[in-house]
Amino acid sequence: MKLTAPEIQNAASGRWLPAMPDRTFESISTDTRQLRPGDLFVALRGESFDAHDFLPRAVEAGAAALVIAASTPPEKRPAAIPLLEVPDTLRALGDLAVAWRGKCPARRIAVVGSSGKTTTRNMLAAILREAGPTHASAGNFNNLIGVPLSLFTLEPSARWSVLELGMNLPGELTRLTAIADPDLLLLLGIGSAHVGQFGSQEALLEAKGESVRALRPNVPILFDSGNTNTWRIIERWGNDHPLSTFSTDGREAGVWSDAIEPAEGRQGYCFTLHLEGTSHRVLLPMFGRHNVANATAAAAAARALGVAPEEIVRALSNFQAASMRSEIREAGGVTFVVDCYNANPESMRAALESVSDLLARHKRLFLVLGDMLELGEDARRCHLALAGQAAALPFEELCLVGRETRVMAEALAHADKRVTHFEDLEALRATLESRLQPGDLVLFKASRGNRLERVADPLIQTLSQEKGVKD
Repeated sequence: MKLTAPEIQNAASGRWLPAMPDRTFESISTDTRQLRPGDLFVALRGESFDAHDFLPRAVEAGAAALVIAASTPPEKRPAAIPLLEVPDTLRALGDLAVAWRGKCPARRIAVVGSSGKTTTRNMLAAILREAGPTHASAGNFNNLIGVPLSLFTLEPSARWSVLELGMNLPGELTRLTAIADPDLLLLLGIGSAHVGQFGSQEALLEAKGESVRALRPNVPILFDSGNTNTWRIIERWGNDHPLSTFSTDGREAGVWSDAIEPAEGRQGYCFTLHLEGTSHRVLLPMFGRHNVANATAAAAAARALGVAPEEIVRALSNFQAASMRSEIREAGGVTFVVDCYNANPESMRAALESVSDLLARHKRLFLVLGDMLELGEDARRCHLALAGQAAALPFEELCLVGRETRVMAEALAHADKRVTHFEDLEALRATLESRLQPGDLVLFKASRGNRLERVADPLIQTLSQEKGVKD
């Protein structure tokens, strides 16, 4: 990133105090713990923090200038450092990102949906890198802070930029779409994730639809034709845009996948990818039938951007899952599926269905399931439905964590199944360590707030060390 002081002042609708000479800033920080000397520090405010309280720390860390709210009292304003006074620091952060992305010619692709955004983003970026320099959002940088920070890492030499857009509140996607200003919107399936924060499915669809309503005219939309909610959004607000589709459910689509089956002799799935009159057999080396849908979405977007089918197939065949997202790990002869970064009713159901594909290769199945968060009034109903889905599997033990899963333990209390609800993660880890045997299969699946990696990571490390000692 390279923005001059006047460019920053104009973009952020701010005022330098004192007047800033025409210097250039090459990086922006919002966290004093990660700030590097010479950074422009933007002091953000949130529900539980105010970075204006840490302005002295930013100065000590070497910040070259500070972006502060105009309402900041004199006693909180450090002396002897340039200050850019703005009406709203979060708004300024987004506006600075807009100013920088305007200097970069990359075609931008926005990924929006309820489930699979990060995996699809990573798949699409991997495919595009086969054809040219590609930028993509990092980690979970998909909100009003993360998207601007991602754009600041965009280089002018990049040919494409893949940006993940998330949301927690009404209006957020409108702002994020304006910041990203995509040249292609990739709209994945819309389920019930975050419905508790919006009050109803209708309100959730209204909020997701912001990504369509905020688009520039004539920006193409590529969407999942097999998802009813996605269709509803398109029918309401998307018909004025060029439309194309992808699917894995047999419905008519521009790009689709079928003949999905577990790969023989290794982890993953084989499927046939149909791309504009050509068909290609693909081996996707990762857990979950639902990830075939993500791969199909990424392939459809890449093809729309002009990537050759051979490059698409090669990239998908070499794709590696990100940490805690459909990740398959082996330790001590035990296979672990670690998928505990996010969870909602749709992704939970998909994970349990996919586990069935692995049962023939393993002796026993252990399910470790945590709360699906942000479901609001639907939480009890959704967790009771999950209990029924889990009970249909021939598991050795169902281990539950979290407040919401207690209803699952109660519902299955009289079933001929071993079901245990754990209040303590360490007790869960110790129980699994004592019970697991070579040939077992373990699924970890929960929303991020359950912190199931605190069980999975040390457990896998311990079993790996024990195997090394025995060897």
